[in-house]
Amino acid sequence: MDRKKQTNRLINAIGTTAESSLVFYRAAINAGATEAEATRLLQAYIGAMAFGKGQANNQPQEEPQA
Repeated sequence: MDRKKQTNRLINAIGTTAESSLVFYRAAINAGATEAEATRLLQAYIGAMAFGKGQANNQPQEEPQA
């Protein structure tokens, strides 16, 4: 993939993240969260979008012991 196409894809991804973040933030405010609470929720939301389900799911699960 050429550099221009990569740059355009990155710009689109940033725009999509910004738009969905604004919708999420406004929904939190409308649900009764304070600005500080909505900001913390938004940070967690962006982290989840960027990193998926987190490390806990990447670790092998233990077998249930009898």
